[in-house]
Amino acid sequence: FKQKTAYEIGVRLVGSEMCIRDSLTKGARINPEYINTGFNYKGLDVRLLHERYIYTSVSGIGYVTKAEGYNLMENQQIGIKKAFNLTNKLKITPEYIRGEQRPYFAMDVSRDNLQETSNRIHLLRDTAKVLLEFDATENFNVMVGVEKYWDFFEKSNYWTFKDPPTVDPAGVPANSILKNTNLGFFTQLMFMNYLGNFTLGVRQDKPDQYDATVVPRFAYTKVINDFHFKILYAKSYRAPNLASINLNSEVKPELITTSEVELGYKLSDSQFLNLNVYRSTIEDPMAYFYDFSNQS
Repeated sequence: FKQKTAYEIGVRLVGSEMCIRDSLTKGARINPEYINTGFNYKGLDVRLLHERYIYTSVSGIGYVTKAEGYNLMENQQIGIKKAFNLTNKLKITPEYIRGEQRPYFAMDVSRDNLQETSNRIHLLRDTAKVLLEFDATENFNVMVGVEKYWDFFEKSNYWTFKDPPTVDPAGVPANSILKNTNLGFFTQLMFMNYLGNFTLGVRQDKPDQYDATVVPRFAYTKVINDFHFKILYAKSYRAPNLASINLNSEVKPELITTSEVELGYKLSDSQFLNLNVYRSTIEDPMAYFYDFSNQS
């Protein structure tokens, strides 16, 4: 029930925008790499993802500078899991995922050789997960799981000129290391009878760096001849990453509450008519602001 973020997508879009703008000056070059592969053998599933964007630039974000820039954005992840059938009704699946990100690595060298700066953000996450599934009957399924992950964040700046600052323009330490550990538990029940299909679930997370969260989920569906009906109530959360915590140690997880009702009718084998009404509210939304006073 954990809501994913588009943080990585946003970083890549910013980089692409810079390259398009700088290409007008014929001063930008980009070298992209992308690999997505994996294999499955007798229930053993292995997946590898690698992507890297290296480009040079003669401008900063939104304005042209005298510096030549070298920029790197990299993301790689490897995951492995194996399902074991303990009985014909009971299955256990352990899983391990290691992810590494360099969403920002930049080096600027001024043309008059007065200064050289290097900025780097490096993130690591190791995730261990065990999922237990039990099919009590054809109409009743139970799922229980535990997940733990370890986060590592490093931010480092380097200056060749004398007396380098200890904080960046936003007042955040120029060099910092943060760690976070999260332990999560979740369970889900699914059962079907003549009244309809019911799903009940809940997830609890206990991190080190921010508040613990508990998010429930309920869903109900029913088909009557050519009509179908759905009711959904769920809570989810968006956890702050360590880069956000580095900017503001008081940041809290976003809590999202969603209520939804849907009514549908099957007009024919190829035509459907659906009416869906939903409402989503966000508590403690995380937002980023630009401070013009220190350009950060």
